[in-house]
Amino acid sequence: MAVGKAKLIFAITLATLIPGLLADIAFFDEVWQKRAEEAKKVTLNSYIPNPEDATDDFNFEVNKYALARNSSLKPDIVDDFGRANSTLVDFDDDGNDAGFELLSNSTRRNLKQGKKKYLGPCKAILLGASDSFSGDELMQVTVAFNHFGQGLVQRMPRCRWGFFHVVNNDYTHWRMYAIGGSKHPTIISQGNRFIAPPELHLKQVTKRDYATESEWKTWTWRSENDLMMNGAFFIESGKPRTKRPHKKFMITAKPGSLATRMTLFAGALDCKSGRKC
Repeated sequence: MAVGKAKLIFAITLATLIPGLLADIAFFDEVWQKRAEEAKKVTLNSYIPNPEDATDDFNFEVNKYALARNSSLKPDIVDDFGRANSTLVDFDDDGNDAGFELLSNSTRRNLKQGKKKYLGPCKAILLGASDSFSGDELMQVTVAFNHFGQGLVQRMPRCRWGFFHVVNNDYTHWRMYAIGGSKHPTIISQGNRFIAPPELHLKQVTKRDYATESEWKTWTWRSENDLMMNGAFFIESGKPRTKRPHKKFMITAKPGSLATRMTLFAGALDCKSGRKC
């Protein structure tokens, strides 16, 4: 009898709780749907039909800043650009497997490393929600002035769908690959330094996933003024970039030989309350 009463009370309790739980799920679905719609609106407003103009703009501003300051670049450089609808993401290594993930409906992001070196996480940066979400074709990201160091294995970054400008980073360690991707992303690598591991099978910088060679050969992955050391090599694909920059942007990215200097101040900003970082 006691067991029967306990079962009855349990059934009544579940009957009482389930409608509330379902109501909460419906509420969160509505909240996340609204956030997704807002993110898509921002993405569409920020999207540049010819994203190579953004790479030229970035390189122009970097050179202008360096000439004006006559010094090594510091990690707040992107803050000074003042471009509308762009976001500076300053991320720290929290010891998790994936250091940073930028998911669906994101564009015009500038990423710089939060600590001087990544130490520990296997995967550093994942850009793109999934291979099934084609909406990320609008994603446009610049990854600049990072030092990818000891302990990293892959994804520096790994890209899906969109357009990615990887510029003036210093790669001193990887165990699988440095830059990878799937779903035909466009990747422009400029002025990076790549120091390959000692093992012969780890010398390649790049890795394409879930595509045959006949498919990925059409993807635009270009290496420009990168410095390859200790046998590192970047497998290019797609058509060479022949479009000349607008006359406003005639200064190109700094060469890979300067990557160490460009990342000299990579690290968490020394910020104090009430004062500019």
